[in-house]
Amino acid sequence: MSAITCLTADESSEWLRSHGYIAPYESGFAFHREVKTPLDSGQKCALAKCILRWLPADGECILLITAWGIWPSSENRELFERVRASLGETRTIVELPGQVLPLENKGVLECLLDVCFYNFWDIVFADARHRWLIRFSHDEYITIDADPAFAPLAEQALNAFQ
Repeated sequence: MSAITCLTADESSEWLRSHGYIAPYESGFAFHREVKTPLDSGQKCALAKCILRWLPADGECILLITAWGIWPSSENRELFERVRASLGETRTIVELPGQVLPLENKGVLECLLDVCFYNFWDIVFADARHRWLIRFSHDEYITIDADPAFAPLAEQALNAFQ
């Protein structure tokens, strides 16, 4: 299992572009759903687990934090940076907002997603093989786009949180 690779905002944008995602990352996949983010922390954790359950474990992904600091009173940036430090990255999300890591590393992905959820950060979470795209917004919604092979699993995951 390879380690996490952190990227600058420009490097992250290039990674996304090179894998077929064009800003503002409206994917154009056949499956498109938007749901309200759960407010309860336990439900946020459960949603992150549910999302990760239907994602494949092959290849790599990017988790790009596109906005933070919008709700400073409900944010704990240090928590995120300590999670990354445990993975060997000590630079801040201001310097390196993108994380590229193997999809098989579900435990680390869950930790990163949980902290992004808790902090109400905007993120783009995308597959290197262009099979799915997930976006979280500080406006308390999640958008999931997927190709037809993943649509039933994505639908099932989202229906659990309606």
